[in-house]
Order: sequence, then structure tokens, then C-alpha cells
Amino acid sequence: MTHGHYDHADSAAALSRALNANVLAHPVKTDLLRQGKWRRPAKLAPTLMGHLMTRLIAKRFPDRLEAIPEIKHIQDNGALAVNGLRTLTLPGRSAGQVGFGIPQPVGETVWIVGDVIMTAPRLDEPNLYEDRSGGLSSITALAKRVQPGDLICPGQGAPL
Repeated sequence: MTHGHYDHADSAAALSRALNANVLAHPVKTDLLRQGKWRRPAKLAPTLMGHLMTRLIAKRFPDRLEAIPEIKHIQDNGALAVNGLRTLTLPGRSAGQVGFGIPQPVGETVWIVGDVIMTAPRLDEPNLYEDRSGGLSSITALAKRVQPGDLICPGQGAPL
């Protein structure tokens, strides 16, 4: 999983059981997820949308999800033994957030990037951060890795 927020982790335990699959997460998140928790302290991005989203939506979700007792750790900026899949550490929005680079047969890469950027309602930075300067650095790190023809799939909104 890219990160442990409720809208990205809430079905992980059920999917793991149904598919007999491992859940992989960054070590920063595994203790919380094993306890069935996801919330860590966050700060608003300095945008009107950030303030509105937090006041109207984000605080309404409880700090609970189905516990995930068995989680394997994802290493920082490493390779997974799955068809050349690579991880890219992208903290800021959430500590331990990672992205996945999936190489395609024609040479491009599909990037699954969680909430490092958002395209809903438009391309923008996230509305909440645990560490905004780290999040902005992660956006820069992602931009340096993306090549022409690559596809970026954010966790919120349409692919780029």
C-alpha cells in the first residue's frame, strides 16, 4: 500500500484474506495498521481547499480500520521481486508514503503514487500533510523520475 490513510488501507485486511495475498507497507505505518489504526498528526496545506476539506470531511472519519496482523515491510527506494517493480519513498503527505514504478513492455513506467499529488478537482498538492516541506520535496523527487510517456496514477483523481 502507498500509505496507511483510511481511504487507502481500509480494505487491505479483507483483500489480503480474499486473495491470499501479502500486504506490504512502509515500516513507519506497520505498527498502527497492525492495531487497526491509521491516524497520525497532520497539518493543513495553506490553501482554501485544504481548510474546507479538513473542516467538512477529514475529521469525520474515525481512527479505526480492520487490523492487519501480517504486514511485510517495503524498503526505501528499493526493488520488489515482482516483475521489476520499484519503490520510491515519497513522505510528507504521510510518513512512510511510497510510490511504485511499474515498468511497461514498451519502455514507459506506470507510477502508482498515492497522495503525493492529486488531480481532483485539478492537479495540485495534497490538502493535508504530516510534513509539508517533505511533501513538496517528494513531488520534486517524483518529477525527476518521471519520463515522457510515463503514466502517473495518483490516489485521488484521474491519471496523468
